[in-house]
Amino acid sequence: MVDGAGEAPPSKPEVLVYPLPFGLQQVEGTSALARPVVAELAPRDLPGPQAQVISLRAAYRVTGSPEAVMTLWSEQFAELGIGGIRVTTPSMRESDGPDPWLELSTSSLGSYWSHGSAELWSTEEEPLLLIEVDRQSDLAPQAVEVPDMPELPLAPAPIPVALVSEGDALFGPQGGEIHLPPGAQQVMPSVPSISGTDGEVVMLTTDDPIATVTAMARGAYDRNEAQVDGEPGSLDGPHVAELDGSTAVSARFSSGIGGWGFEVLASQGPGDDPASVWVRTSAD
Repeated sequence: MVDGAGEAPPSKPEVLVYPLPFGLQQVEGTSALARPVVAELAPRDLPGPQAQVISLRAAYRVTGSPEAVMTLWSEQFAELGIGGIRVTTPSMRESDGPDPWLELSTSSLGSYWSHGSAELWSTEEEPLLLIEVDRQSDLAPQAVEVPDMPELPLAPAPIPVALVSEGDALFGPQGGEIHLPPGAQQVMPSVPSISGTDGEVVMLTTDDPIATVTAMARGAYDRNEAQVDGEPGSLDGPHVAELDGSTAVSARFSSGIGGWGFEVLASQGPGDDPASVWVRTSAD
């Protein structure tokens, strides 16, 4: 349809919907930024046998009511049965940095720490929703109550939505930045990490997840080893596995005591969609 000025009205962005594991579903009022990452988490250096841990990482534009979206995710976390659900607002934090508009979190201790989180962020454009779930395969679901959801507070200061281009610095400390690898594209603005360290979360797409993960992890390790006064670093991976018909890649890097590091998960499902890559960094 064309308006009276002879110009077609702007088209609405396509709503992207993808299936999720664990019986979860993408909720109404959201559009995926890319296919969610579903990968087996690489075993950590812990004593004794470890259960398989499947990880979900997903990011969404919130196109509907943010309050309704978070309520639906609180109900899904209760059905997931990992553990009690905590609801956190900016006023409940003692932080000088950017904070989520609202956060849901749930966890359970076992042979591995299963957990889930839903972070709602205010941006310069539409709100952004980050979903992270790590669930061990032998976890017995608990009976979990749906929490009382508070009235959504005023949105905190928005985070910028600028994205970097191939070859630009993507994340990492000054002088040790990891650059966006060839063939990869940033699809989510860098989001501050709220795990208690000075880190961030980024999401990429790529046609070659193994090459992209290797470029970031191996590049960080080699650069760290080249520093004369640097602590000995460690690199775990990349690990490549097949999971339900998808190729999954994972790796961890640490620059050493008192340094920084990151964990990267990637998966490429069947079909024409590119692989998705999720990176969470941390720094002391």
